[in-house]
Amino acid sequence: MLKNIELCNVGPAERMAFKPVAHRFNLITGDNGLGKSFLLEASWWALTGTWHAHPAVPSRGDAVIAYQFDGDTKVYSASSKWDPKSQRWRRKAGRPPNPGLVIYAGIDGSFSIWDPARNYRIYRRADGGEAESPAAYQFGPHQVLDGLRRTVVEGGVSREQVVCAGLIDDWTRWQAANDPKFQLLTRLLHHLGPDGQPLEPGRPVRPTLDDDLRSRIETTIRDLRLNEDPTFIRAREEYHDLYHGLQTNESGVPREPLPFDWLANECPFVAYELQRQGRLRK
Repeated sequence: MLKNIELCNVGPAERMAFKPVAHRFNLITGDNGLGKSFLLEASWWALTGTWHAHPAVPSRGDAVIAYQFDGDTKVYSASSKWDPKSQRWRRKAGRPPNPGLVIYAGIDGSFSIWDPARNYRIYRRADGGEAESPAAYQFGPHQVLDGLRRTVVEGGVSREQVVCAGLIDDWTRWQAANDPKFQLLTRLLHHLGPDGQPLEPGRPVRPTLDDDLRSRIETTIRDLRLNEDPTFIRAREEYHDLYHGLQTNESGVPREPLPFDWLANECPFVAYELQRQGRLRK
């Protein structure tokens, strides 16, 4: 755990200090632009050796960041100076001391996670070669839901590697398999809800096939109803099946985006009407 951090000629002030750091809870207050978020960014770097977003740069040449945190067996102290030639803060080479699990949550919905069991590790690939795990997990707002990926080179060939599955993928897989992780997630959601209104996960459904396609389908059905077309009921039933009965496969996992051929096969009347009215093109 971080014990203290001091910054000289870095950031919005000539000197900034965060000490002593309380063991369980710390509250930092102040007006906009005074450096609250900057202080947290610097604290994340001191513990992990990586930056959540953009690295801090000095305001003067003699810039220093000094910090202390609890390591595996003792308190680790260090002082880093800015190297103008390499444009980075000097730190000892190699794996950094272990401060334990570190989580940084950004106001924009992004997250940075440093896991001592996974980051800065050498692992063996399926082809027998060695590769290095990420220095830290840097999740943007969308990557929390959709997953974190990176490009790796194996045998001279670049490919995309899934570093971490997103919440949507994990949620649907856990729920379909009745995994104990889903039971834990269910209990967590229960406690996150307001008093007397616990949050409960429902069946996975597709929120929309395609916003433009959905709008055209709904407009077609509305026109059939307004014109008192006798086929309105049939079209409405097909549409209901499309969004409530055919959104997931047998395992309960949402289908991939639906192509035109699938729509024409499952909802032929709706597809025909859309084509006839020029609202759907193959």
